Amino acid sequence: MLIGYLHTLRLLREEGVDLAGFTERFGASLAVFPALLGSMAQAVETGRYGPDLGSLDVQAALMDDLIGHRESMGVEAVRMREVKRLMDRRIADGHGDQGFSSLFELLPPQSAA
Repeated sequence: MLIGYLHTLRLLREEGVDLAGFTERFGASLAVFPALLGSMAQAVETGRYGPDLGSLDVQAALMDDLIGHRESMGVEAVRMREVKRLMDRRIADGHGDQGFSSLFELLPPQSAA
């Protein structure tokens, strides 16, 4: 999460955004994370992956836009590309209607790595 935050700050600085102001607004939005994380944990436990942040079909299209924007600003997007590959695999396997939490199914256990 923190490396994602730093990458966001890099992108925003390239765009001339007030980083302190952004951070204040971003910090206030973190209040929704406990409920989201709880919902994702429940999805993993039950194996029922609803569209928690929207369907992977929609998220993958948005991710393409985010990657393109980052790269056009000279900000690397290697981690985003890794997540996008996972999204594409889930979609190809017929799970495009599921949410981000369903990517859990592609993360191998330590013993299988």
